Amino acid sequence: MRGPRAGRAAVAAVLLAAGALVGLPGGAAAVGAFAPDFAPDFAPNGGFAPTTDHPVGHNPRAAAVGDFTGSGRSDLAVANAADGTVSILLNDGHGGFAPQRTFPAGPGPTAIATGDLRGIGVQDLVVADQDASGVSVLLGNGDGTFQPPRPFATGSHPDAVALGDFRGTGTLDLAVADLGDSGDGSVSVLLGNGDGTFRAPRDYPTGDNSNPASIALADLGGSGHLDLVVALDGVSKVAVFPGNGDGTLGARTDYRVGGVPVSVAVGDLRGDGLLDLVLADSEHAALVLLGNGDGTFQPVHAYPAGSAPVSVAVGDFTGRGTSDLALATGDNSVALLRGKGDGSFRAPEFLATGSGDYSTPDAVVAGRFTRHGGLDLAVTNAQDDTVSVLLNERRCPWPWGCAGRG
Repeated sequence: MRGPRAGRAAVAAVLLAAGALVGLPGGAAAVGAFAPDFAPDFAPNGGFAPTTDHPVGHNPRAAAVGDFTGSGRSDLAVANAADGTVSILLNDGHGGFAPQRTFPAGPGPTAIATGDLRGIGVQDLVVADQDASGVSVLLGNGDGTFQPPRPFATGSHPDAVALGDFRGTGTLDLAVADLGDSGDGSVSVLLGNGDGTFRAPRDYPTGDNSNPASIALADLGGSGHLDLVVALDGVSKVAVFPGNGDGTLGARTDYRVGGVPVSVAVGDLRGDGLLDLVLADSEHAALVLLGNGDGTFQPVHAYPAGSAPVSVAVGDFTGRGTSDLALATGDNSVALLRGKGDGSFRAPEFLATGSGDYSTPDAVVAGRFTRHGGLDLAVTNAQDDTVSVLLNERRCPWPWGCAGRG
């Protein structure tokens, strides 16, 4: 099993929480773009205010965004690998967060996803417990607190989790990326029972020494079925498993991308309704594979993204109506790559995170932390034991705020 390393957050959770969402069949969602009818107000630092750091547990490895109180606000959940806990930070509606409240998970939590597992309008948590070869489910009480964790077995050493409806039934299922014991990585699908429990996993091999590090879910080919994408950092590939619509996956197709792809996200980078793939290559780049609309992808294009990018989020961070990229990097910063609207990107701008030279950003997620602001960012800092919040200083002119406006 690999030691602690960044970039394994469940990216599907990022997409579900990122703000402007284009609904997809099968319960998936992807970040979309829109044509703004106002002139965005940009500020220095890439349009973001300086970071505010919030203490969390030891070695925070992943984060997810969800409304844990039913208030309509975007709260944060952080997986603390060294503590075996989850930190919950409740949003005050103005970009501030209450001090953390911690809840037990299993040993070695490295990834986290949020979703309504019971269909009752309350957000729950699923945490990958890498040291227990399983996941922990923490059912929400609707007031920002959670019930004790309930374990469910997966493959060996799970490293990423994502929630989606693989059967089109309205019930959330679970996908897990498993590192395996000796280079025999796989992805597991656990079908949901609709009551917060899951059936036994069905495993799909990802190849020898593949090291599946990150997963995303979306309907990539317009079939109405949820497909699965997994970054294979051990073999420099990304694999696509088509969904069959019945909770099973078809044969995978591998795309060689080079480098060390440790995080994957899905988004419409060209504004044409076709979904594309973005990967964080921990060597130096953001890797982009433009979609053909049928579940296949064009050859990879690489864009510089600073030193050792380890996690990626997609969204319209600049208010220009195009999809941008945000990557957590080894430069103790977030690299912001502004999209040109054609699937290509400008040179990165760097936004400082954490308290200093050794904060070690590990995972980046997007969410709306203020009512009238643009799309914000949160970054876990593995060495600082903090989560940095970067508020977007773009302001929406509509009295009802930016919700649904991208």
